[in-house]
Amino acid sequence: MTERHVPVSGEIELANAQPLRNKLLVLVNATPDDLVIDCADLEFIDAMGISVFIDIWRLLEIQGRRLRIENVHGMPRRALDALELTATLAGQTEPA
Repeated sequence: MTERHVPVSGEIELANAQPLRNKLLVLVNATPDDLVIDCADLEFIDAMGISVFIDIWRLLEIQGRRLRIENVHGMPRRALDALELTATLAGQTEPA
C-alpha cells in the first residue's frame, strides 16, 4: 500500500491539536494511503496531541490501513515512552 508522509513540527497541544486532527482526517478520507507522521521537527506534544495520533491510528486500523510515526525524539519521545505508545505508533504492536 502507498504511504503518505506528513511532517509535523513545533508543538502539538490543546490550542492546535484540532487543526492537525482535521488535516489528518482529510487525508484519511481522501486517500487509500497509509499515513507516516514524521516527527523530526516536533518539539512538544501534550495529551491532546497524543490523542490525535491514537484516534487516527484507530480509524486507519478499522479500515485495514496503518499509521506510523517516525523520527520521534526528545520530549515527545519521552511522553510516548511513558505511556508505552512508542512501539504501537511506530507500527510494532497494538495498544492495550
